[in-house]
Amino acid sequence: MIYYLVAIGVFSLYIIYDINSVTIKNHWLDKLFLLASVIFTITNVVMIFRLKNAIAFTSSTIVLIGCALIFLSLLIYTLFFALPFEATYVSFNQTKTIRTGMYGLSRHIGVLWFILMYVCLIFVFNDFTFTLFASISSLMNLIYIVIQDNFTFVRVFCDYQEYKQEVPFLIPTYSSVKRVILKGENYEF
Repeated sequence: MIYYLVAIGVFSLYIIYDINSVTIKNHWLDKLFLLASVIFTITNVVMIFRLKNAIAFTSSTIVLIGCALIFLSLLIYTLFFALPFEATYVSFNQTKTIRTGMYGLSRHIGVLWFILMYVCLIFVFNDFTFTLFASISSLMNLIYIVIQDNFTFVRVFCDYQEYKQEVPFLIPTYSSVKRVILKGENYEF
């Protein structure tokens, strides 16, 4: 039960952080993103440590673990390296959207990696508690990006409405993949 409350609480903290960043701008609330991230990371590590002995190491499980690690790597890259770190997470000075690289594929591509990572782990652990935690976390993350897409980012980025028309919400389309990957578009710092 505590795991489910943590998932709801963590994403609620993310939402409060985002709303604060465009409205109240209370510097104490600026710490919520880091706090939520630490809590969420610790919760995932505890759950995985609790379930590690239940893993049946078959060839399909090893492939699923490998895929989960790939999706985790893509998530970390998308959140912390595909954007200019200083402008995004320290000074909040970025006022235009990035339409190339990962963020040319979809506006919230990190959530896609997040969900796919959890899908792989659900099959690895085959545990009801973990499945429900992963499902609640994924649902809360989807709610979070809907709020970002319709409330936060339209206030942060001067060209977000145009970006919404050009780049798909969550799942890359053929044209977004073609534009970014086949034409070799990439973000330049």
